[in-house]
Amino acid sequence: MRIFIVSIFTIFLLLSCKKEESIIESELPTQTLFVVTEDNPNSLQTLEIPSLKLNSDDAYYLTNGKKLNEINQIVIYRNLMFIFQSKSFKITICTYDSLRFVSELDWSSDSRIPSSIAFPNATTGFVSFANDTTLEVLDLSNFQIARRIKTPAPVIHLECIDYYVIGISLKPSKLFVFDSRTYSLVKQLDMPDYPIDISIHPLKESIFVLCLGKGRVDSTEAKTPAKLTVISYPNFDVSL
Repeated sequence: MRIFIVSIFTIFLLLSCKKEESIIESELPTQTLFVVTEDNPNSLQTLEIPSLKLNSDDAYYLTNGKKLNEINQIVIYRNLMFIFQSKSFKITICTYDSLRFVSELDWSSDSRIPSSIAFPNATTGFVSFANDTTLEVLDLSNFQIARRIKTPAPVIHLECIDYYVIGISLKPSKLFVFDSRTYSLVKQLDMPDYPIDISIHPLKESIFVLCLGKGRVDSTEAKTPAKLTVISYPNFDVSL
């Protein structure tokens, strides 16, 4: 009986609604999702949300007349898109709204593999490398490298919390804290085996570090459980 009453109520509500008063709003703002294909070279396609209309043309090529070699990672900051091309040792920078080419960072001369980028302020980006013990500080006003910071180990991932830049390394399993105001390493912590990702609490109360455990990065090792490590902020102490 309850189901019947609900059904009658629903039908009545639908019939009584005008077109512009539909229960589910059909006029949702269109958003664009970027899709990377597996072909060689990779293509950057666009998918419109909520219509799910896929544009199979290479959006970057259509705008710039040039294809990207490969696409490993995309980071968006304000109206800039940073496209990582690790095998080519490059980061291509273009505008987010139009995909128009802005600049290119190229480390092919010394085969350094860019692994991550983070932005502690509106004018600065920190770039890490999977096979090098430096962070490079990128000036966003001219896309030039302003300075370099020595790291104890190669950093695979970066995140920011306020003016601090947090980095993790796989081997050794470490977390590094850099102060972007002084361009210096201010703290390092031992982590469980193979830290792979960082997430910041929405209220900036904690930092979460996902550690894979043994046997996943190096298959010759006996497997150990993955762990989630919680680090307090602003003290940067392991709390769990």
